[in-house]
Amino acid sequence: MWLALRLLILTAALVSGCLFDPMGDLLEGLDVPAMRVLPPWVPSVALWALLLGAACVLPLLVLAAVGVQAINPLGRGVFQEPGWDTNFLDLRDPAHFFHLAGYAFVVAGVGRTAVDLYAHTSVGHSGMGWLAAGLAFLAGVRLCRRVFKKRYKSNQVQS
Repeated sequence: MWLALRLLILTAALVSGCLFDPMGDLLEGLDVPAMRVLPPWVPSVALWALLLGAACVLPLLVLAAVGVQAINPLGRGVFQEPGWDTNFLDLRDPAHFFHLAGYAFVVAGVGRTAVDLYAHTSVGHSGMGWLAAGLAFLAGVRLCRRVFKKRYKSNQVQS
């Protein structure tokens, strides 16, 4: 059941990534007089710096969210490793949510980037933003598994 729901969410992320371009719509209607005197590469550099900053901060936020549950005395004693068939709505094990969110952002970013390359022959900032956020979420989940490795049990069946 969880696998089917995850695949449904990823399909919705792909469709939304292909159809919607929030950053392009935002920048298209933006007409700031101060932006006209800047060289054309300055807004692009600022957006890339924002993406790099988000890629550095998001894994730490995922670590903080999972860390709160790791020190919670009412929480689980042992975390289950995130996987495709686990409950991502379990609030006592938030790494599963960030695992799904990471993949959803990556899929949306791939969809947006594919549409940008097909329609405009250039990569827009929306696709790169979604890809950066998704990879940062997945890096945060991996960081949590390393920091709290004693609290994680494997999903593998012992034979």
